[in-house]
Amino acid sequence: MKSKIFGIICALLFLVFACGDDGDADNNEVVSVVGVWGSENGAEFSYLTLLSNNTFLYAENDLSVSSNLENGLELGTYTYDTSKEEITFNIAYDDNAPGEDSGIGDIGTPVTFNASVLNGSTSLSLADGDLVLDKIELTATSPVIGVWGVENGDEFSYLMLLSDNTFLYAENDVSVTSDAENGLEVGTFAYDPSNEELVFDIEYDDNAPGEDSGVGDTGASITMDAVLSNENNTLTVAGLILSKAL
Repeated sequence: MKSKIFGIICALLFLVFACGDDGDADNNEVVSVVGVWGSENGAEFSYLTLLSNNTFLYAENDLSVSSNLENGLELGTYTYDTSKEEITFNIAYDDNAPGEDSGIGDIGTPVTFNASVLNGSTSLSLADGDLVLDKIELTATSPVIGVWGVENGDEFSYLMLLSDNTFLYAENDVSVTSDAENGLEVGTFAYDPSNEELVFDIEYDDNAPGEDSGVGDTGASITMDAVLSNENNTLTVAGLILSKAL
């Protein structure tokens, strides 16, 4: 009888400590900000992409600003301090009115914001709620959904293909004749797997619109070859080889 009672007590103690361990694991869970976060309101948008290699891209179109030059693209690196709930951005590329504190900030000056992950990691609040972005899940409805990119020094190309058929294309090509040919395009896309083609319809274009830079120009659908390879981890679009970044 004593041995049975002792066995029951041991079993109860095991359950208590096991439950306690589970609770501690939940409390110590590391919150991740990696992903695509965004907000849209008609033609206005804000998209913040945070990659696991600490690269960030911020794309913005705010119709309330005094000049369209204040909108566009910023790219650089970031660090996230989970204990302080702070994110620090170091901007390396800035085409939205650099020097006027538009967007996140300016090149050469690190910028730190409060950054809280809310509502079960479905929202990201920045700068005490001045900007609240929703998590955009990259649901694999198609093998091209995700963030694709390539970097080479100061040059980069990133193509974001979202589950709602929104696309963002960010580019900095140092070989172009004018910096105006670089920047951001945003619109919608469709993927045809049978013909291995992507069709883009551009709604926002700040990289030399009318000069066929980037993906193309607004007002006309653009069709490009889009070939998946390397177990769907490489996407080649019109000869541009992009690797899966997210």
